[in-house]
Amino acid sequence: MTLKRYLCCLLVCLTLLCTVACDHDRPTEDLSQSDGSVGFTVNYLDVDGGDAILVRTGGRTMLIDAGYEETADRMILALRDLGVERIDYLLITHFDKDHVGGVPSLVSEFTVLNIIQPVYEKPTATFYTRYRTAVARSGALVTDLTEPSLLTLGGQSFYLYPGEATAYAEGDNDFSLVVKATYGAVSFLFAGDVEAARLKEMNDSKINWSATVLKCPHHGTYNKRSETFYNKVSPKYAIITDSDTEPPSPDTLSRLAALGAQVYRTSQGSITVYTDGTDVTVSYQ
Repeated sequence: MTLKRYLCCLLVCLTLLCTVACDHDRPTEDLSQSDGSVGFTVNYLDVDGGDAILVRTGGRTMLIDAGYEETADRMILALRDLGVERIDYLLITHFDKDHVGGVPSLVSEFTVLNIIQPVYEKPTATFYTRYRTAVARSGALVTDLTEPSLLTLGGQSFYLYPGEATAYAEGDNDFSLVVKATYGAVSFLFAGDVEAARLKEMNDSKINWSATVLKCPHHGTYNKRSETFYNKVSPKYAIITDSDTEPPSPDTLSRLAALGAQVYRTSQGSITVYTDGTDVTVSYQ
């Protein structure tokens, strides 16, 4: 890790600790409110094993990835049913088709103000070309993220963690942007599709990756770094974006069970997680 990246990570850690301390005395809010105006709501949409995750807090919206092109209509209908009128931030973890395929349809149906994406070389593919074209036409402010950063949305801080290396054996997946947010006493970790090399970076880093709610890496696959990672995170709730044809690894389910985590899978339906900063409710839609 370079000195610049280390100092950036240290600053972010101190800021996150201050956020937790300040939020500790947050007044209890009505748990029935889940439209993003109060509390912190995350909707993990069922898009056939892809990722499309809506985060709402302080009346603002962030969409982490946009699923497949083939599931774009389903995603858009779900967003409209949830009352979404615009996307303040579209965060693309990486450029695989199950994460960016729905972007062209998304930007044609919703105003997207900001797009954050990683930086790496992507071989030419039709879905990727469509993504780039859609982004260019969207009018959104595009940020190529190369260093750990803090994003503020609806008064809430999000820690964005890009890959540390310039190349990975696993290619696209390990370039995933990882996102962590803490609301009161409840923390969320969105791990993209990171695999072994990137998990090693996270396991070796000074960042506290523990989280109340974890979006499991790479749709619940398992590798030699996974056990250490899951032990570090020690989630109470684990969300797996899987499908009937591509279920999670039995080793992942066993490790989560050993940690006492409650497991929810998008193959069984879209999932809503809501917190007021103290209590957490999880439900299928």
